[in-house]
Amino acid sequence: MNKLYIENDTIIKQELDGAIKFITEEKNDFFMVNRLLLEVIEDTELWIDYQALEKTKLEVSIQVNPHVKFVLYEVRNGKKMKIKYQYHLDEYADVQIHKFYCAKQVREFDIVHLNGIGASVNQMIKTIATTEEKYDIAIYHNAEKTTSRIVNHGVTMDDGSIIFNVTNVVPQNKKGCIVSQQSRIIMNGQKECKISPNLLIDEYDVEANHAALIGKFQDEELFYLQSRGIPKEMAISLLTKGFLCSMITEENMRKIIEDKISEYWR
Repeated sequence: MNKLYIENDTIIKQELDGAIKFITEEKNDFFMVNRLLLEVIEDTELWIDYQALEKTKLEVSIQVNPHVKFVLYEVRNGKKMKIKYQYHLDEYADVQIHKFYCAKQVREFDIVHLNGIGASVNQMIKTIATTEEKYDIAIYHNAEKTTSRIVNHGVTMDDGSIIFNVTNVVPQNKKGCIVSQQSRIIMNGQKECKISPNLLIDEYDVEANHAALIGKFQDEELFYLQSRGIPKEMAISLLTKGFLCSMITEENMRKIIEDKISEYWR
């Protein structure tokens, strides 16, 4: 697996093979970046480990070539992050994105351009919010038979709040597109959270659906676990692990999520 290790806006370590070509726009010293450009040439996977020790701002642009399957795993820790992602997918490119955030004051803007026929993106964001977090995600179906599936799962703690704004745009005559949005926030604090699912579709031949849910774990779920002798805090921890680890198949990312949950719910 290809790997990038980033601290603040500095690439401190890289392990890349010929499947990924990358260019960095530097600020001062070698490998100091505020913009990272990647071109995915062959089927591959990439792991990005991002640590923000101070206020950071980074833009990442990823070009995925025709018929290429690309899987991105990203783990972010730290504070005061502003991130902008742009993805450009050519025909029949298949992109899967798995992200886990445990950071403070996150602002993220993701733009996905499905430029080629048959292009497909599956993005999943998992986050534990202790302060304000806002995610704006826009997917443009610029070609026929393109597919987007977006899953956002967030859990709030203390003064944490989450906003998920997800927008799909399907212009007229872009037939056979599939659009799916699923966003859910579990609230353990008192701050307001918000989900805005937006479907801007100007074509009849489209399969589209969305789901948005904000709330707590159901009383029945907690009662079931407590009735079997599991203390309430442990029951919440188990439900949180099940929620945030659902659909996570990469073992290292799953372990990171489980360890972080164990720090909050002992």
